[in-house]
Amino acid sequence: MKKLSLVLLLWLSAFCLVFGQVSSAKKTLFTEANGTIGKRVPSSWKENEGLYWKSLDIAVGKDYSAVQVKGNLVEMAIVGCIVTNKSAQTKWLKESYDTLISDKWVLYSGNADDFILSKSDRFVTSSVNNDGGSINVSVVFMTKSTAESAAAGGNTGGKTWTAVDASRVFDSHIRAIAYGNGRFVAGGDDGKMATSTDGVKWTAVDISRIFGKGWDASIFAIAYGNNRFFACSYDGKMATSTNGTSWTAVDVSGIFDFISSIAYGNGRFIAGGNDGKMATSTNGTTWTTVSDNKFGKSYIWAIAYGNGKFVAGGNDGKMATSTNGTTWTAVSNSRFGNDYINGIAYGNNRFVAVSGNGKMATSTDGTTWTAVDVSRIFTDGISAVTFGNGRFVAGGNGGRTATSTDGTAWTAIDANIIFGTSPGDLTTKSINAIAYGNNKFVAVGWASRMAYLEDK
Repeated sequence: MKKLSLVLLLWLSAFCLVFGQVSSAKKTLFTEANGTIGKRVPSSWKENEGLYWKSLDIAVGKDYSAVQVKGNLVEMAIVGCIVTNKSAQTKWLKESYDTLISDKWVLYSGNADDFILSKSDRFVTSSVNNDGGSINVSVVFMTKSTAESAAAGGNTGGKTWTAVDASRVFDSHIRAIAYGNGRFVAGGDDGKMATSTDGVKWTAVDISRIFGKGWDASIFAIAYGNNRFFACSYDGKMATSTNGTSWTAVDVSGIFDFISSIAYGNGRFIAGGNDGKMATSTNGTTWTTVSDNKFGKSYIWAIAYGNGKFVAGGNDGKMATSTNGTTWTAVSNSRFGNDYINGIAYGNNRFVAVSGNGKMATSTDGTTWTAVDVSRIFTDGISAVTFGNGRFVAGGNGGRTATSTDGTAWTAIDANIIFGTSPGDLTTKSINAIAYGNNKFVAVGWASRMAYLEDK
């Protein structure tokens, strides 16, 4: 794309003004764009990572483009501006947000690098690149249906994700979520936590008196069981609550340096962390160290309970099972090689496990595992998997998600318009966790991003 003139403009008002001036040229551009679908890229079109585009110079400082994304056409405006420092860049972006919001656009998430907005059936998503002091902002306009179809390659299984504005509560990554007692509880970086009864409207919870503030206070795991929530932090702290609002500290000092997973089953809680550390508790208050859990010095990233067994997974493809949480048996072949196991869920009489390199496997007993090929959906990391109302939902890098009733046949329902930065940049953002409750799946991830999937 030609180098942009460096002009500070509020792009929305200018975009509307230019529309009338180039309507004829736009029509010609889109007619030509339609002719590229299913064919080799014409010499006049550009190709970049599977995206085909051609630009139209519509004004000083702006380009207008037709972009083909997996057989769907979207429109793109490019804005360039000069900024002198990071704060100036942030100020310019905020002014752009304010202009959009005043015109009844809704800001779902935004930071100094990207944003997502919606108005009726229209979506706007952007990515920002700093090139030698020039900030180039690429803004993509598309309808909701086109965005969802482009994201999932035309196959959404009749389901779509809806973005949730969590930026008023979370200002960084959201890493954990659980449902219980009629509400969701989510947590993330700097000890931020919030609750919601419907997964859409969230209320902040201040737990700084227990977890403190800063990176060490970041919440990495949340679970619900035996009528209470448990939240665990990066620096090995733990807290419990019956309602998600009032929390009480749990003393696990001397056991954990970092807690990365927690689950409930068979009348007990199991928590896992760094260096193969694991502990059990029947009441959630008194915890006992598990001395031999077969993980050595590996992190334990996931624990689930089902079919009378706990199944835990961690780094180096290590996996182990236990009926009581105390005595563990190593799984000889988890099908994950040296990959790290990010998530495990149980439902419909089977376990499903997912990994950081996009691998997946299923098991009916937690011991014998069968690999599942989901490479057509997940091209890299799968970060989370959960089960609710008869089906599994898995999610990972670039906002890629999929659903399955049996853990073997999966249907893509991508959310990269929400969790990714643009159609051409799908690996920089990730879904970190998913929970089911109140007839919906809720996914949380990087940059305060959150979305729900109705399940009615």
